[in-house]
Amino acid sequence: MLDIENGNFQDITANPKHKYPSCSSDGRYVFFTDSSDRSYKNLYVYDIKAKKISDIYSLNNPLPIQIINDPLSPSGKYLVGPGDWKKQIRLPGGEEVSVIPVRGTVEIGKPPRYFQSRWSFQGNKLFLINSRGKILSIRDAITNRQTDIRLKMESFIDAKPSPDNNNVYIYALPLKTKSVNLYLMHLNNLKEVPKMIIEDVFGFDVDGNGNIVFSRLYEEGFERLYVYDRNNKMTLIKEYFMSAWPMNPQVSKNGKAIAFFRKPKEDQKLITVLIRNDR
Repeated sequence: MLDIENGNFQDITANPKHKYPSCSSDGRYVFFTDSSDRSYKNLYVYDIKAKKISDIYSLNNPLPIQIINDPLSPSGKYLVGPGDWKKQIRLPGGEEVSVIPVRGTVEIGKPPRYFQSRWSFQGNKLFLINSRGKILSIRDAITNRQTDIRLKMESFIDAKPSPDNNNVYIYALPLKTKSVNLYLMHLNNLKEVPKMIIEDVFGFDVDGNGNIVFSRLYEEGFERLYVYDRNNKMTLIKEYFMSAWPMNPQVSKNGKAIAFFRKPKEDQKLITVLIRNDR
């Protein structure tokens, strides 16, 4: 963990097989998975207050999600879990949370049914991304009903909802092109063809105000990080020339901090960059 205020680092685990950490919205818990056997069957939680790691579940069969982004919903009411598991569990601090069952056949030697999962900002909808089948599934956590949307794309990479829950941003490669673009789909009209809003995107994130942070690579050797705001205005934040790739940008909910990876070409090592804006 990195304390942004004082810059101090703290090691939670020392196992390189522990992956995909996520922090609960109240800041108490850090969840992560264990990929020791490449099946992602285990989910753990680190209680920051008690300074203790607990096993949430260890399954006989892997969960049909490879990357479990934020297993606990932002509301703290729901936890992503296997389809035949408990209906409720108790977190280390005593909080009771309902389990949102994710079902799907997991075949040995084949990718999981879902590549990753993402929660809506309110924590009442779970977005499941099926890259192989090019399907976006939306699960209502309250009713447990699921809507599947088949996308006519060459490759479906990622999807993230807007803060108001009215739209979803789709990161995908359209048919017969080489450019990975960002599309907008209205959730109240799922039959509508997604509208392309940003071309040539290399990773993106959405803050709580609806602003989009994304990176873009240029053939001339420039690598740039941008903000695309609610008024459709695009602003350059950082620019590199033949020195790094601004990869996987992540923005805080309030939009005041952006973290991303750089990969200097001279040594190929990843470093983490944090940008803060206190205005």
